[in-house]
Amino acid sequence: MLRDLQRGVAARRFCTDDLPMTIVAVRGAVLSAVDVHAEPVDREGSDGDFSDILGSDRQRIPERCAAVLLRLLGLDPQEAKEVAYRSLPTIALPPSFPQTRR
Repeated sequence: MLRDLQRGVAARRFCTDDLPMTIVAVRGAVLSAVDVHAEPVDREGSDGDFSDILGSDRQRIPERCAAVLLRLLGLDPQEAKEVAYRSLPTIALPPSFPQTRR
Protein backbone atom coordinates (compact mmCIF):
# COMPACT_ATOMS: atom_id res chain seq x y z
CA MET A 1 0.00 0.00 0.00
CA LEU A 2 2.83 2.39 0.85
CA ARG A 3 4.48 1.75 -2.52
CA ASP A 4 1.23 2.34 -4.43
CA LEU A 5 0.40 5.52 -2.54
CA GLN A 6 3.94 6.83 -3.02
CA ARG A 7 3.74 6.12 -6.75
CA GLY A 8 0.36 7.84 -7.00
CA VAL A 9 1.65 10.92 -5.18
CA ALA A 10 4.86 11.01 -7.26
CA ALA A 11 2.81 10.80 -10.47
CA ARG A 12 0.55 13.58 -9.14
CA ARG A 13 -2.48 11.31 -9.38
CA PHE A 14 -3.04 11.34 -5.62
CA CYS A 15 -3.15 14.44 -3.44
CA THR A 16 -2.00 14.35 0.18
CA ASP A 17 0.02 16.60 2.41
CA ASP A 18 0.47 13.92 5.08
CA LEU A 19 1.32 10.53 3.58
CA PRO A 20 1.63 8.64 6.88
CA MET A 21 -1.86 9.71 7.99
CA THR A 22 -3.21 9.00 4.52
CA ILE A 23 -1.92 5.44 4.89
CA VAL A 24 -3.60 5.17 8.31
CA ALA A 25 -6.90 6.43 6.86
CA VAL A 26 -6.79 4.13 3.83
CA ARG A 27 -5.89 1.12 5.97
CA GLY A 28 -8.73 1.91 8.35
CA ALA A 29 -11.23 2.22 5.51
CA VAL A 30 -10.08 -1.03 3.90
CA LEU A 31 -10.25 -2.95 7.19
CA SER A 32 -13.69 -1.53 7.91
CA ALA A 33 -14.90 -2.50 4.42
CA VAL A 34 -13.60 -6.05 4.93
CA ASP A 35 -15.44 -6.22 8.26
CA VAL A 36 -18.71 -4.96 6.75
CA HIS A 37 -18.37 -7.24 3.72
CA ALA A 38 -17.87 -10.30 5.95
CA GLU A 39 -20.74 -9.46 8.30
CA PRO A 40 -23.92 -11.50 7.82
CA VAL A 41 -26.78 -9.42 6.43
CA ASP A 42 -29.40 -10.47 8.94
CA ARG A 43 -27.27 -11.14 12.00
CA GLU A 44 -29.41 -11.11 15.14
CA GLY A 45 -28.78 -7.97 17.17
CA SER A 46 -27.03 -6.22 14.29
CA ASP A 47 -27.70 -2.63 13.37
CA GLY A 48 -30.36 -3.11 10.69
CA ASP A 49 -30.31 0.58 9.81
CA PHE A 50 -26.66 0.32 8.73
CA SER A 51 -27.44 -2.68 6.50
CA ASP A 52 -30.21 -0.58 4.93
CA ILE A 53 -27.75 2.26 4.31
CA LEU A 54 -25.32 -0.12 2.57
CA GLY A 55 -28.07 -1.04 0.16
CA SER A 56 -28.55 -4.14 -1.91
CA ASP A 57 -25.12 -3.95 -3.58
CA ARG A 58 -23.27 -5.53 -0.64
CA GLN A 59 -21.25 -7.81 -2.93
CA ARG A 60 -19.63 -4.72 -4.46
CA ILE A 61 -18.37 -3.32 -1.14
CA PRO A 62 -14.68 -3.75 -2.15
CA GLU A 63 -15.20 -1.81 -5.38
CA ARG A 64 -17.37 0.80 -3.68
CA CYS A 65 -14.70 1.33 -1.00
CA ALA A 66 -11.93 1.59 -3.59
CA ALA A 67 -13.92 4.15 -5.61
CA VAL A 68 -14.51 6.32 -2.53
CA LEU A 69 -10.85 6.14 -1.50
CA LEU A 70 -9.67 7.03 -4.99
CA ARG A 71 -11.99 10.05 -5.01
CA LEU A 72 -10.67 11.10 -1.59
CA LEU A 73 -7.14 10.82 -2.97
CA GLY A 74 -8.01 13.22 -5.78
CA LEU A 75 -9.29 11.26 -8.78
CA ASP A 76 -12.44 12.58 -10.40
CA PRO A 77 -15.54 10.48 -9.63
CA GLN A 78 -15.87 8.90 -13.08
CA GLU A 79 -12.23 7.81 -13.28
CA ALA A 80 -12.28 6.55 -9.68
CA LYS A 81 -15.28 4.36 -10.44
CA GLU A 82 -13.75 3.07 -13.69
CA VAL A 83 -10.50 2.14 -11.95
CA ALA A 84 -12.23 0.57 -8.93
CA TYR A 85 -14.52 -1.61 -11.04
CA ARG A 86 -11.83 -2.96 -13.38
CA SER A 87 -11.43 -6.72 -13.48
CA LEU A 88 -8.53 -7.90 -11.40
CA PRO A 89 -5.69 -9.59 -13.26
CA THR A 90 -5.28 -13.33 -13.03
CA ILE A 91 -2.16 -14.30 -11.14
CA ALA A 92 -0.36 -17.60 -10.91
CA LEU A 93 0.43 -18.69 -7.38
CA PRO A 94 3.66 -20.56 -6.71
CA PRO A 95 3.27 -24.30 -6.06
CA SER A 96 4.38 -23.73 -2.46
CA PHE A 97 1.40 -21.41 -1.77
CA PRO A 98 -1.02 -23.07 0.69
CA GLN A 99 -4.19 -24.27 -0.98
CA THR A 100 -7.54 -23.79 0.72
CA ARG A 101 -10.07 -26.57 0.86
CA ARG A 102 -13.74 -25.95 0.19
